[in-house]
Amino acid sequence: MCGKSLVKRVISVSLVLSLAILLVFEHRPVYAADERARMTIGTGNSGGVFYVLGAAMANVITQKSKLVELTAQATTATTENLNFVNTHNLDFGFTLFDVAHCAYTGTREYESIGKLENLRVVVLGHVGLNTFAVFQKSPIKNIGNIKPGKDVIACGSGYTGFLLSQTGLYGWGLDLPTNSPVLSYTEQVTALKD
Repeated sequence: MCGKSLVKRVISVSLVLSLAILLVFEHRPVYAADERARMTIGTGNSGGVFYVLGAAMANVITQKSKLVELTAQATTATTENLNFVNTHNLDFGFTLFDVAHCAYTGTREYESIGKLENLRVVVLGHVGLNTFAVFQKSPIKNIGNIKPGKDVIACGSGYTGFLLSQTGLYGWGLDLPTNSPVLSYTEQVTALKD
């Protein structure tokens, strides 16, 4: 049941986001009748939500639009997408809102790098959330069951993944050790299998 519900949500979000982007394209310069603008959208790694949503959006837009051919490009997600959009190597990119705000204002992790001023919000999408996974027979039934120093907690790739994991644990009174393994979602699944 949960799987079908998730699929319906992903499809719904993809369609809404695609429609929003199509509306943006309606205000672009007119191209010749047989010419469509080729654009790219940075997603995330193939095991993440950004990748699934980006691929679905690119598919819908390319099929339905007479003006745009959109290609989804797998990336390492938020940070890379922001950098690539800022340097015109991508037209669009999925990002976490707070990180985009920090990039645009030159705060938090962008204090030493400086502002990325070539960024604009086109559409707000899904609300990000953390997923913690354990084996079915694990005594850990919720985040509060994690024992610091005993249980290993892997966090998502990059500084953003670390912040998300840290924030998710903070509400349970837990600190994320700075030496926690940094793994993409795909690498986390592989590590559990191994």
